[in-house]
Amino acid sequence: MDLQQAVKNIPYALDAYQRRNEQQPEEKILFDREHPDGLTRAEVDALSGRVYAWLKGNGVGREDFVLIALPRGVLPFIAMIGVWKAGAAFTAVEENTPTERVEFIRRDCGCKLVIDPDTWQEILSEAPLAGYEQADDHDAAFAIYTSGSTGTPKGVLHEYGSLRMNCLGAARSWEADTDKTLRAAMISPLSTIAAAKLPLDDMYRSICHFIVPYDVSRNTEKLKAYLRDNRIDIAFFPPSLLRVLGADLGPYPKYVSTGSEAADGLYLENVYLENGYAMSESTFTLCRFPIDRAYDRCPIGKPNPEGIEIHLLDPEGNEVKDGEVGEICFENPFMRGYIHQPEATARAFRGGLFHSGDLAKKSEDGNYYLIGRVDDMIKLNGNRVEPAEIEAAFRRITGTDWCAARGFVSPERTIVCLYYQGELTQSETALREEMRASLPDYMIPTHFMRLEDIPLLPNGKLDRRALPAPNTEVQRPAYVAPRTETERKLCKAFEAAFGLSRAGIHDDFHQLGGDSLRSIEIVTEAELDMLSVVDVFDGRTPEGIAALCAQKAKKAEEEDLEALALEMKNSFHYLEGNNADPSATGSMETCSFDGDVVTVGFHMDQLFRFGPETDAERLCAALNAALANRPGLAMDMIIDH
Repeated sequence: MDLQQAVKNIPYALDAYQRRNEQQPEEKILFDREHPDGLTRAEVDALSGRVYAWLKGNGVGREDFVLIALPRGVLPFIAMIGVWKAGAAFTAVEENTPTERVEFIRRDCGCKLVIDPDTWQEILSEAPLAGYEQADDHDAAFAIYTSGSTGTPKGVLHEYGSLRMNCLGAARSWEADTDKTLRAAMISPLSTIAAAKLPLDDMYRSICHFIVPYDVSRNTEKLKAYLRDNRIDIAFFPPSLLRVLGADLGPYPKYVSTGSEAADGLYLENVYLENGYAMSESTFTLCRFPIDRAYDRCPIGKPNPEGIEIHLLDPEGNEVKDGEVGEICFENPFMRGYIHQPEATARAFRGGLFHSGDLAKKSEDGNYYLIGRVDDMIKLNGNRVEPAEIEAAFRRITGTDWCAARGFVSPERTIVCLYYQGELTQSETALREEMRASLPDYMIPTHFMRLEDIPLLPNGKLDRRALPAPNTEVQRPAYVAPRTETERKLCKAFEAAFGLSRAGIHDDFHQLGGDSLRSIEIVTEAELDMLSVVDVFDGRTPEGIAALCAQKAKKAEEEDLEALALEMKNSFHYLEGNNADPSATGSMETCSFDGDVVTVGFHMDQLFRFGPETDAERLCAALNAALANRPGLAMDMIIDH
């Protein structure tokens, strides 16, 4: 059976969705922080029906794009289903995506509408619309934006046939649990292929999804507690995060998937751990390998979906022999290409096959092993990163004529170094801050290196592989001991994250080679309620990070006081001149302020608010005199200016 026929044998996604809703309307399928008790199929269907009604009322239909920019939680996934009900297409962004990047994506895919917190209120006023539009397998369904080799994000455009294709690659190992609804944790960003696949699970299988809050996913102890508290059965962790989490994930996880990076050395006891091979250009998992022990070089496994064939081709397009290295190529009839990038699309699709750019070899037992890349793309903490996009941001900020980015892979982690010539007017701190306006945190270079000479190939082009490795032996500042409990905790966290024997308050996160995973380790180790990964990047040193924590604590305290004042506002007694508010009731007997004398008589706690014309200094002096003359008097006072 060929691939096209195999896909047509799979029910249309929304047909399968409707049947499940009719059979199990009260099954709970989506959970988040705002909906801890979960939403049922019937509730999700009604909400997505409102999205469908709103889109249809605004003329959105086949081949139209909608940008989903909702806070992380169940709402983005409900919006996705609503868009598919309208027969339209979506692309989704996380709430912390840089504004410049969001604006580029909105323009690039030609979004007709944006679903954000404001328009969501409009959607809620709509009556749910039953049914759905029947889209063609080759209509646009969704786009995933990845790092682009042209210096801007690249939109991978998938068609509705990809929704059926996803079922070909479903994990067969999970089908044994037919007697229960599995509980899955959604940890991946909303902008990844994993997010687009989540609503498909709701349509084709009985899996309830827990959308892990962003702050929880960035703290390993909180994440482990989340897995335990919600009795999670299934989760996906990239190898870099799985190494930080450690071998003990608690009593509940039964199936753990990993991938997007090398899974060398990984193994979990009493858990079905599977290494999968997929990419943004495939909604399905091409290969799967059950990890039954720690492998020095872990395979990506054997072809998984029925009807899928993997071809290893040499640069001339010929099949290589088993044991030889070739580029992974496969048929993907429902990935249309890259939005507004015809040349990149033509390079990727040659001879009827999609060319992945990944190099691999096939062993005698039929398993495939990843070897490297045809191009310079970097896989960083489960994300694909094109050096050209980092370089474009650097040139735009600095105005420099030449720069280059290169990734360096070690068993523990991958780092990015940015090379340049000449002198820079900005500090590294300022550079990183400006780059974060257009790049996500994981794309910010770990190191910057000035070069005198550029390594070149014989044809005069950059020899990227000859760019020197950065010097990780940094000149650390003189040791200064922590002065506060917060600084002490942060210094201990730095020691754990970077393997230091002693960290001082001036040790610099970036100079030590800090990255997103190191920031997660620091947040976890420090155990500070106010600390986030953004604070680690911004504060840089234990001293600076502690100062940010103190600022946040002060702000939170001020907000609490403001909330208290607002709560008490309706019970305040007002003084206008010398007269109390005539509407005030209670046990107050007298209350006046005359010159330097305050006369107050009451038998229970009261709260008085004085107008802006009151002389605060004279009032305080009068109150102090009253307290001095009557020690038994106790009073709290709020003065509004």
